Amino acid sequence: MIRITLSLVFGLTMCNCVVGQQLPMFTQTQDHIGLLNPAAVNNDFLLYEQNMSASASYHRQWLGFENAPQTQTLRFDYINQNAGGNFKLLTGGHIINDQTGPTGTTGIYGKIGAVMSEDPTYGGFAAALSVGISQYRVDGSKFRARDLNDVLAVGSQSKVMPDVGLGVSYFKKMSGGGFFDDDWFNAGLSVPQVLGINVAYKTDNGQYSIKRTQHIYAHGSWIHYTDSDRESFLQPSVIVRYAPNAPLNTDFNLRYQFNPAFYLGTGAATSGMYHAEMGVNLGENVGLLGALRIGYAFEYALSNFAAYTGSGHEINFVYSFGNDK
Repeated sequence: MIRITLSLVFGLTMCNCVVGQQLPMFTQTQDHIGLLNPAAVNNDFLLYEQNMSASASYHRQWLGFENAPQTQTLRFDYINQNAGGNFKLLTGGHIINDQTGPTGTTGIYGKIGAVMSEDPTYGGFAAALSVGISQYRVDGSKFRARDLNDVLAVGSQSKVMPDVGLGVSYFKKMSGGGFFDDDWFNAGLSVPQVLGINVAYKTDNGQYSIKRTQHIYAHGSWIHYTDSDRESFLQPSVIVRYAPNAPLNTDFNLRYQFNPAFYLGTGAATSGMYHAEMGVNLGENVGLLGALRIGYAFEYALSNFAAYTGSGHEINFVYSFGNDK
């Protein structure tokens, strides 16, 4: 009988098909919103009118286990504010690598879309398409056999598959005075991986497959300034994930930037996950042409599963720059 590592905790030896989630989970959701929705407009554009943004992140889950899930991402977004007419180019791309013991996925994506607005710094409607490829791999050398005479069921294999994502979003800067003056509201809907695939690994002992189903993401946030200089703000946000034959998962978050250099945040999900985050904003005060944000988040499962998986953490670096208005 073969005993496999944590990455196949749902059981390659128990069934011939593993159903995986569409995308890895992210803790600092507003800094990863472009990965969930190719049409989403990031915070750096809404808050600072910086039309170029790049980020790098590392997320590690289940710290109590060896070979626990870990995810690395690189992302770049660009909005051409000077384009003529009511259509502004929205483009960018990202790389994502997700590894859990002997199984892993690496994807490379580019996106193209448009913001429909005379001036996006006051709001608009955006639609975008992402296109890329994903490599799915299984490393049989990381499986552990309970008995020395056992034959490993899966060798080291990989498959490359195409991938497509779709998204729309709407964002609006409020005006007219009053409590909501200069506040931002934004919302979006996306299917970040449209193609439902079934990756099959054939071996001498049978066939194993990883099946992916389409997930639907809905998100929204509100940025409310708390001072007259528009340097401090509260940002409540929500992300809803839907997948067929799975419980609806809703993630609530709140970020508070109480001065230009520092922010705190917290959040909880209906799945039982809780997180706390903190970060610093660096810019001209340290000689940068743009703005660098460094964020850290700690997560913990409040469900009974927490006793087995432990906590997780995520670190994120975001550099935003440019203002071609």
